[in-house]
Amino acid sequence: MNPAPYEGSVLSTQLKVSGVDVFSAGDFIIETMRKKKAIKIFDEQKGIYQKLVFQQNRLVGAVMFGETSDGPRLFSYIKEGIDMSDMEKVSVLTSNDPAQESTIDSMANDHIVCGCNGVSKGQIVEAIQKEGLTTFQEVKQCTSASRSCGGCQSVVEEILWHTLGEDASRTAQKETICACTTLSRDEVIHEIKEKGLQMCQRSDECT
Repeated sequence: MNPAPYEGSVLSTQLKVSGVDVFSAGDFIIETMRKKKAIKIFDEQKGIYQKLVFQQNRLVGAVMFGETSDGPRLFSYIKEGIDMSDMEKVSVLTSNDPAQESTIDSMANDHIVCGCNGVSKGQIVEAIQKEGLTTFQEVKQCTSASRSCGGCQSVVEEILWHTLGEDASRTAQKETICACTTLSRDEVIHEIKEKGLQMCQRSDECT
């Protein structure tokens, strides 16, 4: 029996630079394929640009700048080829759209949620249930999901909430500039300006 030929993979990229969030996935160049239509959202004041590309009521590509928390979820839509005929296309960009819960339901247990550390949905669910985890930080520490680039945080949180329901803690977590400090990027910048720091070593000591 001959194995099925390789027909390519759906690719995604998450740029993780302090203060700059960029995500892209799938085929987002309209000129490359017929019958593709795009939805674009641009908020110059907030520094947000988002573009979704659809073909035959399925999401085939996405580009996001400034706000990328929905990136992993959109990538899942692209990979699964979910039919969005009955959905308001703009609502796909909101984290509370009707298809979100069903996406977690339909996600296979061996689906890799954290590509950096190779953590699957099943491993996350098992850790939540066996270890009694109730917060994102606990899941992060226990499974290593989202410990590297952090791009899958929104999906990890969705799995946590979907697994525990009202028992999950939805307390907002401050995003620190790195694991070595409790300060956010803006707080570090404020400290550097406030104390007139000009050397990296002194900045490390103060943060």
